Amino acid sequence: SRRGGTLSAAPVEEAAIEECGVTLSGSPALGLTLAPALVVDFLSQAGYVVDPPQAAEGGMTAISGRRGSYVCSVLIRVDESTTGIADLTSGAAFIAMPARPVLPAETDALKRADAGDFEAERDLAEHVVALDGIAMAVHRSNPAARLTEAQVDAVLTGRWNNWASLGREPAPLTVYISADMAGAEDFPNDFLPTTDPVWVNASTLPHFRVLPNDRAVFDRVARDPNGIATGSAAVVRDGARLRDVGINAGANFVWPTHEAIVNGGYPF
Repeated sequence: SRRGGTLSAAPVEEAAIEECGVTLSGSPALGLTLAPALVVDFLSQAGYVVDPPQAAEGGMTAISGRRGSYVCSVLIRVDESTTGIADLTSGAAFIAMPARPVLPAETDALKRADAGDFEAERDLAEHVVALDGIAMAVHRSNPAARLTEAQVDAVLTGRWNNWASLGREPAPLTVYISADMAGAEDFPNDFLPTTDPVWVNASTLPHFRVLPNDRAVFDRVARDPNGIATGSAAVVRDGARLRDVGINAGANFVWPTHEAIVNGGYPF
């Protein structure tokens, strides 16, 4: 450009230097909301100017921060707890985000892959970052407002597949669960310990619907008057179209509120 008879070159933006570039992979219970918030806060406290999280290729979330000529890029992959640990084992992820403890077979695989000895350094390798509850939800028109733990057991192990068993007019019952809860190692022992062998294949029964994540689960039951959903209580649920079910805890029924989960009053 010309200024006052002299020429001045346009400023050249300095090339950014990537100083991290990591991927987090795992459960929607962590990856949809909590992990992006933690990453943004971590980068901000480290002095980065952080861009808002953006959708990235493959359904991932991308977060980038800049500090002078340096950038830190973080990708968050939301899939399943098992996938997150597999990505950590293969080196595809720097941090796994399972919504459950690491299983013995996974510990062995991590060690064989030189990805860490979780038995020898368990306190260093595995950290609890949040306490979640698992909500049971139904369509707003569904009169089922309360369930006992025995009733939940019968529904989630597949023994009951009709609302008549729960005191409603006879109608087929559909159970919606996320893929993260559908594995034989997870379902339904994540929140309802049982030794009944029937649960191993429950999620493969015809009246079960396995969906990609908890958001999809709650959205589907909000459109199905005969459905019941299980999913992370941290996922925002549409109160105009569905409602949470109270679960008995001793003499009282308790709903999955933040307070009830934190103080242990909610049983799942």
